[in-house]
Amino acid sequence: MCGISAFFARESVPDYKHLATLFEGTERRGQDGFGIYLDQRDGSPPIIKKWIEPYSKVSHEVQVVVEPHLRIGTLVIAISRAAPETEPVSSIQNLQPIYNGDCVVAH
Repeated sequence: MCGISAFFARESVPDYKHLATLFEGTERRGQDGFGIYLDQRDGSPPIIKKWIEPYSKVSHEVQVVVEPHLRIGTLVIAISRAAPETEPVSSIQNLQPIYNGDCVVAH
């Protein structure tokens, strides 16, 4: 089962270490890849990044992507993938989150 976390910076901007704690927690549920969706809710396009590595191996890269974009109103959705037996190999195509322009999905 995949690990999913989300954070909405409604009234303040968190220190990145708090998000790192969330992401580390998701890794307990999946270690076959990590994906992140950032929506700054200011009209700019969302940021979607995916890695075929667990969060613990790409944590610095994730921080470099996430930290500069944290501001009030930012929505963060992250997922640590647990590959199902029917899809044993993780690839960018089967990693989440999935975004189609109107909707983002992480399951």
